[in-house]
Amino acid sequence: MWATWERATMAAVLAGLAWVALRSARSQRSAYAAPFVAEFVLLSVPYSIWRLARMLPLATSGGAISRAHDIASLEA
Repeated sequence: MWATWERATMAAVLAGLAWVALRSARSQRSAYAAPFVAEFVLLSVPYSIWRLARMLPLATSGGAISRAHDIASLEA
């Protein structure tokens, strides 16, 4: 249902390239479309970073006991 980090990153890269192309074009339509594409880039980049960060092992409950033992052994 939700976009994966790979798809979100690809969308951000493609939208970034489209934004650069729209900024260099000097037409009436590109003047209206460039801010919308830039806004999409500003939304899709943090989304892809968030989706990637959710894959880190710290975001899951699995292995919590072993991490707690590691922390306790560092404290001792």
